[in-house]
Amino acid sequence: MAVPRILMSLSLEQILVRLEDPDTPVIWLDPSLPASLWEALPEYASRKGYQVLDLQAAGPIFDLSSLLAAFDRLLAAGAIFDHSLPSLRESLLELEPKAPLGFLVLFPTPDALRQNDEAGFEEFVEVLENVDEIRRREGRSGLKAIIKD
Repeated sequence: MAVPRILMSLSLEQILVRLEDPDTPVIWLDPSLPASLWEALPEYASRKGYQVLDLQAAGPIFDLSSLLAAFDRLLAAGAIFDHSLPSLRESLLELEPKAPLGFLVLFPTPDALRQNDEAGFEEFVEVLENVDEIRRREGRSGLKAIIKD
């Protein structure tokens, strides 16, 4: 006899509580979570005190170049941002968020980037983790991310 599979969906509140852990800069969410959750997440996180950088809202991301162009649109980063991962790191370290809990990067559509440039995707995640670590060590608000796994 087959045991029925029960899908337990996380609530928006449960997701944001996971962001409170300083040792977890990136939250990986199950791809089976409903699209409605991803749609509600930016506004909900903003109301809770994060400056949301929603990569999906910045255009399609299919390679490293389109990822960096999305950040350029979201950050209006300035002179130091030259569309490279090192300059993205420096921009994210330099910028001060307009929200008390810091920046929250949402990346619900990473599949194309992962498939086209797995090493670039992994380096991007390392940049996010490194920026969060440095910002917190300096006593500043962090940089968290929620990415579809």
